[in-house]
Amino acid sequence: MNYFYNSFYNYTVSTRQYLYEKRLPIIVCLLFIVIYYPLNAWYKHTGFWYTMGWGSMAKTYVCELQVVNGIIRQPLSTLTNIFFLFFGLDMLITGLKDRKYNKGYHNLLIANFQYSIVFGTCMILLFFGSTLYHASLVDTFSQLDMAGVFACILFPLFFTFHKLYAARFYNNKPYFSLIGSALVILLFFFFHGILSSYFWADSMVYYIIPLLYLMLMGSTGYYNLYYVRKSERSLLFVSLTCAAIANLCYFMDWHYCNEMSYFQPHAIWHIVSAFSMYYFYLFLRSEHNATLRG
Repeated sequence: MNYFYNSFYNYTVSTRQYLYEKRLPIIVCLLFIVIYYPLNAWYKHTGFWYTMGWGSMAKTYVCELQVVNGIIRQPLSTLTNIFFLFFGLDMLITGLKDRKYNKGYHNLLIANFQYSIVFGTCMILLFFGSTLYHASLVDTFSQLDMAGVFACILFPLFFTFHKLYAARFYNNKPYFSLIGSALVILLFFFFHGILSSYFWADSMVYYIIPLLYLMLMGSTGYYNLYYVRKSERSLLFVSLTCAAIANLCYFMDWHYCNEMSYFQPHAIWHIVSAFSMYYFYLFLRSEHNATLRG
């Protein structure tokens, strides 16, 4: 009896602690839900996006039934973006904590708080882009949605390049670098702008995104094989598993379509993709660099 009582007590304490630590993302997400449901219920027949002058709908291959005259045209695919918002805010808050407490930490991501802030901003960009796109299905927000997708893959790749540079030229020592990180972030914005401007609606996007992801996984694997003493590889496994499930759902949505179903693979793709990005971020924070011999 004491065993079950202690287990329940420990679970309750850990749950309360988690809720307290994540209170700001939880509050913001609850506000989003409070706004979402009345809008979806009260404005289904108003022709909102037509009255805004944005009547030209973007081409969409998402299976979910479109409420063309509503303010939220694809309800499930819109709502499930909340996970990008939650994890993005959590990364921002973590970065601010790192700024205060962890500048000398033995991990390049933790030592440079600005990277967590940019990573979280990329997630929030994807939240806004995907939410507005699935709510409206207009071209302008389709481009913003794709910009968020590019950002969430491209930025971790540039961060990994910084890690490899530090390993090669700084004896693999994590350090706070305002100039170095600023250069990485500027290069990220430059290439992100090119991709988002010229390839967001191009068929090449279906080759560019997998290529960037393979480059990210390849460089991450190389770095961990040669330059990391210890890391929580279970987190990477969870991230890769979620990514595989997300891709399966993404392509399943094209071939097994039931517009009226509450089971929408594209909506699940949002959820699992958000978890994949977040667990990859946690994996990056778990890396402890190996000390190289001179």
